[in-house]
Amino acid sequence: MTGKFYKTLALNKAVEHIPSEHDLLFLFDLHIDVPADIMDSVRKNTIKGHIVFCPQVGRLNCGSSSVDHKGYWELDGYGLVGVYKSDWIRFGGMNTEKFKYKWGGEDWDLLDRIINLSLEVERIKYPGLYHHYHTKKKKWG
Repeated sequence: MTGKFYKTLALNKAVEHIPSEHDLLFLFDLHIDVPADIMDSVRKNTIKGHIVFCPQVGRLNCGSSSVDHKGYWELDGYGLVGVYKSDWIRFGGMNTEKFKYKWGGEDWDLLDRIINLSLEVERIKYPGLYHHYHTKKKKWG
């Protein structure tokens, strides 16, 4: 892909390259410390046609690290998603029209469409899964 960054389209294009509708996906932000065992938890907490897994991430304060972690649990964030490709296709993936170059809201839009399909969303606090602080200025546009 070339040109201006387009998160929703980039995610949809990435998922298109997953070969099988039976494959399990885990989508997450690039500022995340991902524990080595995360995929075990994604597998245990995601059920095709029934449950999507959105683990709660520890959001680190500015200057904090995964070693010296100060921050809070992100209770309202749904940007980390474990889902089967077949379910991703059913709810239509990311909304590329509404969230073309706009930052924020795309995760909630996705969550609404997941719930509208009567899929459950499994939420657990996952120690070691940290989102590093970064400014939100000039992210898109």
